[in-house]
Amino acid sequence: MSREDRDMKDWLRAYQLRQRLRDAIRKMEMSRRRQKDRTVAVAFLATLDEATRDELAIAAIADLVWDIRRERQRAVEKAAEVQAPPAPHDVAKAAEADLTTYFGRVLEDPTQAYSDTGTPFSQRRNRDKFRRWCGPERFSEWLPRARVAVDNTDELPDYARSLFDGDWHPDGPAAAARERHVARMVDLIAEFRQEIRLEVTAELLETQFALGDGRRVTWGEATEADHRKRIALLSNNAAANLEVAARHEVAIQMLADAGLSCLSEMPLVTASHEAA
Repeated sequence: MSREDRDMKDWLRAYQLRQRLRDAIRKMEMSRRRQKDRTVAVAFLATLDEATRDELAIAAIADLVWDIRRERQRAVEKAAEVQAPPAPHDVAKAAEADLTTYFGRVLEDPTQAYSDTGTPFSQRRNRDKFRRWCGPERFSEWLPRARVAVDNTDELPDYARSLFDGDWHPDGPAAAARERHVARMVDLIAEFRQEIRLEVTAELLETQFALGDGRRVTWGEATEADHRKRIALLSNNAAANLEVAARHEVAIQMLADAGLSCLSEMPLVTASHEAA
């Protein structure tokens, strides 16, 4: 039996165990709806034989191992994110520029830094140099003025505002993108709210939901603050899923552009590569 066959057999066994236990737990839970989750779990565990308990423990540990490995995969995916590099001729043009003179122009007119993707500000080290060149006081004056200028200059490309947000966000471009995605999720939720009608039933009031901080509350006991925590949790999760989907879209485009069948056929980027 191949490794793939063994893995599939193990997965099928674990899946069948979960389905069997889920059906049994559902029957027990119907008569214990007012009891805490842990109380129901302890009562159910007492009905299982030793072999089933061992299988359940192994399946639970396997799930934890999968979660740990998936976290590692997500970290690798996150580390692979870089801003799209500027076109070669723009890089050459930026390299020839006198940064000190350029910084003076950007200090006076911030929009010059965002008129194109190939400006010196495309590179993080140049943005850091600009911040040091300005000094804390002058940079603090420039940043809000630049924000207003970029927001209100129609001649700038559509992506200029998102580039600006990413360039100067305290946690970097990825964090700025995440905040934009979460804001879009909140807007979508507001749209869906107009179409939702909530019927308050006894079953709904007893149904629990997680708040993301280790606590669970019922719909009947949840306060406004609890509902807002749940909205924030769901919005962040949705934004994270969008980011993962976007990475796969970028991978597809990269394969199409390079005429390759998989990313392993592409040259590797060394760990010392500087993200924009």
